[in-house]
Amino acid sequence: MALAILNDDGYRDQHHHFRADLGSNLFYSYAIGDGEQTVKREGRKVLSPVVHKSELFGPLPAGVDGRVRIAVPASLFARSNRAIQLFSFRTRDLAGPAFSDIVAVIPAPDSGAALALGRGEVPVMQEYDEHVENIAFSYKPAPLAESMFLEAISGIIGKVLPIAEKILPSLLGGGAKGEGGAGGGEMIKLIMDLLKQFATAKATSQGVYYTDKKVAAEAASVQRQYAEAQIAPALLAALPALMPLLQNVLSPETIKSVVESVSPAKLAGIAVDGLKDAFKTIEKLDQAELDFLGKINPGVDDSALDKLLMGMGFALGAGENDIKYKRINAVSLDFDGIKSITVHGRSRVAYRHGKDLAFPLKLNTPKPIKMATLHLLVKEPVSLKTLAEVNYPVKDLSGGALPVVASISGAKLADLKPGEEYLVKAVLVWKNKKGEARGTAKSQLITLVGEAIFERVEDTVGNVVVADKNKYPAFSHKVWQGSFSKDLRRITFQCRYTYALATASGNNARNPTVTRIEEKQLRHDIGKLKSGMELSPDALNRLLPQISAHPALDPLELAALRSDDFHARYNVAARTRIELGALPGDSAALFVYPEFNLQRIVLQKPKEVDALTGQVVGTEEKIVVFPLVAAVHLAAAVTGDSSSGAGDSGADTLDGMKVKTRQRAVVFPVQLVKTRPDQANDMMD
Repeated sequence: MALAILNDDGYRDQHHHFRADLGSNLFYSYAIGDGEQTVKREGRKVLSPVVHKSELFGPLPAGVDGRVRIAVPASLFARSNRAIQLFSFRTRDLAGPAFSDIVAVIPAPDSGAALALGRGEVPVMQEYDEHVENIAFSYKPAPLAESMFLEAISGIIGKVLPIAEKILPSLLGGGAKGEGGAGGGEMIKLIMDLLKQFATAKATSQGVYYTDKKVAAEAASVQRQYAEAQIAPALLAALPALMPLLQNVLSPETIKSVVESVSPAKLAGIAVDGLKDAFKTIEKLDQAELDFLGKINPGVDDSALDKLLMGMGFALGAGENDIKYKRINAVSLDFDGIKSITVHGRSRVAYRHGKDLAFPLKLNTPKPIKMATLHLLVKEPVSLKTLAEVNYPVKDLSGGALPVVASISGAKLADLKPGEEYLVKAVLVWKNKKGEARGTAKSQLITLVGEAIFERVEDTVGNVVVADKNKYPAFSHKVWQGSFSKDLRRITFQCRYTYALATASGNNARNPTVTRIEEKQLRHDIGKLKSGMELSPDALNRLLPQISAHPALDPLELAALRSDDFHARYNVAARTRIELGALPGDSAALFVYPEFNLQRIVLQKPKEVDALTGQVVGTEEKIVVFPLVAAVHLAAAVTGDSSSGAGDSGADTLDGMKVKTRQRAVVFPVQLVKTRPDQANDMMD
């Protein structure tokens, strides 16, 4: 359960120390006041006014059970301000609050001298700052390489389109002509242009930083496109044929986002959701349509994909929160007043996170609708899980703007993640004279924007090797240690080490080391070694002022770097060959530590927000500096007689072992996907 328990733990080193228990909550802050003036909240006293309020700290790492020690500089307390209160929260957005009793602090003996230091000191030191977990691999390389994706695209286009053309008339209820026809319309042209780009594209190296905005945007688009979901190639290939259907259920801005490279997993979700709506025009699919859906499958041996296609063919109307109706193509619903901005090289419809969001809609109908229900849903675009829903009764509809503006409160969306995309879906359902449900729907992909959102990575302003294991223990990793004998004097490993950004973690985590010996020679083993570390944005942010003159990012700026876009941009790996060896009876160990480039990161901050809808219509850039991994350093060290001279002054040692070899391997970008529990340690291939 959520707690906020604060206990005084004494004064030492010019700090007042406290022990705190947050229960199940993960974030906390504290406030300081005089303790005499309070207000009542939920029947308990809360400090008011507050003379000092800390920043928001967290999340607490797994394994600490909500317990943390807090050290507050004595300079923050004065004779008249001797009370402190703890506040804890379930999420970074301050959901699930709890607050402690007010704790009175005894003035420190040297509080006068401490007060002279001013109130600008860093207000907390957390005992878990250097805590590093050991966890199974959370990520693995994406299953399809770019070249495989492109081959899938080029090989399937010709097979899908002829079949699609045969069944489109039945799906559309007639010939596909004009703007919405299979061969016409600006959207179809855009899709065809995209497919031509796919057909001629080549897999390219991504280990480059860009200063030109346009080049950076194009590079970012290429980097994230092709490897998340095995269903994506087929869906992309089928899009030109499906466009007459999808453009009836997706807004033009959403289609533009798809063209400009939504991730394959999101593309699959958006397309499947759109197809479900489009196929509501048909009561039952015949074998021709089922064959067409089967052609979307690119031949990948994937039982989950087969189940998805089966579900699309036999139960398109079923599903969680699915609204049952037959679609009427003559009636259309559209989002009104939508404006796009460019974020991370792609057009987005952006809304301000934390504010009430409103979606004006307009209706086109040949006949008046007497009574109807308007449903507004917010969905996760990959799983299509409904995250929020509101319903409105509406009546006497004859076309034009709907009489109600559908809106969802910021409180309902508080748990949604800033910087991420969500699918907003408007569904209008009414009954005909026979009492049968009829309807229409339109979906819009939106991006929720917090105080800032990641835009791009620019030039390097510094470079630091984090080699001191004692000074930076959270970034050091002993990946292997083994003993040698008269029958084994050397081991050669082909090493792969991965750095993945763990956006939800408050601390770094070391992955296990997986080894496989593939060849045995005379007293010499040859094999592969794989390991890695999952880097926390919080740990990197704490490191930044230690290795440079640049300040740490504030919590809202750091939140912008927890987005999927920055996560995909950050993940890197290195490959190198290293040899370890020692005298019989001695052992050797392999240590890994990172080299960071200090990169200029461009964030976009909301500058203009529509007061009625919460839509972000203008932004301004802010530049921050953040460490990105540039290279992996490996150090091979030995013990025993093999380490003779390790105790000499100036000897190169690690953990009392003599370093025999140091190597540097430049990193390259990698595309990673989350692992299933049964895959966590099966990571060698």
